[in-house]
Amino acid sequence: MRVLICAALATALAYSVQMAEHPANMLRPGICLSLALSLAWTAPLRAQFFELRHKYVETVGVKPLKRELAGFYTNTFGEVSGAAWPLCLVPLVNGAPKLSPRVYRSLVTNYCVETALVAAGLAPAGPAAVCGLVVAVLLLLLALGQRMGQMLGMVSGHKDVLATWTVLVLLAGELDGTLGGARVGMRWLMAATYGIPGITKLVLPRLQGRSWLSWMDGATLQCILLERTALYGNNLAKLVASYPVLCAAGSVTAVLFETLWLVLPCLAPLASTPMCLAAAGILFHLGCTLLLGINFLPMWLPTYWCLLPGPPGTPHLNIGCWTAGVLFLFAAGNAWFYAELLSSESVPEGRLWPLGIPPYYSRYCTGYRVDEEGDVEIAAVVLEIGSSRSDNPGCPSTDPSHHVSRRGSVWRPEIDQYLVRRINAEFRAAGSLQAAIQRNLLLLALVESSPRLEAIDVDSLVARWQSVSWVRKKFCLSWRATGFGIKEEEEVVHALSGGELEAAVKQALSE
Repeated sequence: MRVLICAALATALAYSVQMAEHPANMLRPGICLSLALSLAWTAPLRAQFFELRHKYVETVGVKPLKRELAGFYTNTFGEVSGAAWPLCLVPLVNGAPKLSPRVYRSLVTNYCVETALVAAGLAPAGPAAVCGLVVAVLLLLLALGQRMGQMLGMVSGHKDVLATWTVLVLLAGELDGTLGGARVGMRWLMAATYGIPGITKLVLPRLQGRSWLSWMDGATLQCILLERTALYGNNLAKLVASYPVLCAAGSVTAVLFETLWLVLPCLAPLASTPMCLAAAGILFHLGCTLLLGINFLPMWLPTYWCLLPGPPGTPHLNIGCWTAGVLFLFAAGNAWFYAELLSSESVPEGRLWPLGIPPYYSRYCTGYRVDEEGDVEIAAVVLEIGSSRSDNPGCPSTDPSHHVSRRGSVWRPEIDQYLVRRINAEFRAAGSLQAAIQRNLLLLALVESSPRLEAIDVDSLVARWQSVSWVRKKFCLSWRATGFGIKEEEEVVHALSGGELEAAVKQALSE
């Protein structure tokens, strides 16, 4: 069903492109159909993730959102954001009404948001398009504002902020009666979305007592890449991290690329530079996906339609009152976001959703401190599952992304690989080995039983596993007179098998 719907959406998008008399006419159909396609493709996963997290939180209780642990910023799976005042008074934005897993699944798997977006994209300009966009905005806020559904495929929240504000600007443009103004407004959105992370990579290190250019020395990127290697077995990331010159060049390139977007609103509508930025942006995000496991393209790519040239004679930097009002709210939201970030020294993210573009730079990236000898140690805990299957006892999955070791295979859940980070975050946050193990086993059991979460068969689960091991993987970066080096180590922190594993899983589920 999902494949057929996505194929129909792709066909409608291609037909709209073919029928458009000018690329500028593709702004509304292109954005609405592209976003509908992205949402439709992930619909089953979003429904499954929502039910999974709801069950997890129902078992362990809601944990306070955000904490700073020895310099690291982290989210465990049980941390659920609550809207800050006065956002908590605004329906939809504050996550209210709260949907049950059954209702949320109906909303998502019946493709309600996608249907509204298609209707808005294909409607004729005027009242029909305005009505379609109003419905699309309300349903989009209802679906994305559900706090239990956030964190899918991301560290915390806010990957969907650009898409949300893009549809709002599109609606404002229709109310103003000029999509040219909406195009300019979206370029302001993109300038902030890319430019703010670039600027913060210069400013935040300085506020932490380091130099303005310290982020671009490549050391932070090396730490991030090696952490991805520890968590996901990403050998490409490990290879790049082995060359400090490449990491320094990549850091400088990233900052230059992000800050270059700040000039986008000042470019003439017919300039070719936006198209060059679009090509560079797609390559940039593909690189982030391959090296860092961060894929922003599904939710950010629809906005790229605003980079197509406008029609001849389009007034430069001309926007209507509605569009200006939306941009003012967007700017005010970012000011509030960074005022709270600087005052609390932690990223507010979910508390202020959908306000604020995160810096994509936090203490999580700089929590690795240089020791007395000038070395930096990167460590992460992962789960390794030993299978009891006779055909391949070392690998419980046919997924080639599984990293196989002598103990078994590193757990790589298909629903969301960021769950691997939750395992590590729980170890940092739990305060005790036993508490972390119980939470990890609960998450493991729920994920492996999903979507059948109402009646989990522990005996069946344990029968599939020969053992479960918690393995701490470490990389030590050293800069000595003899040159740069990376030392790799790993140790088994804890291991369970047989009856001990069965008893521990039952205890975790009854917590």
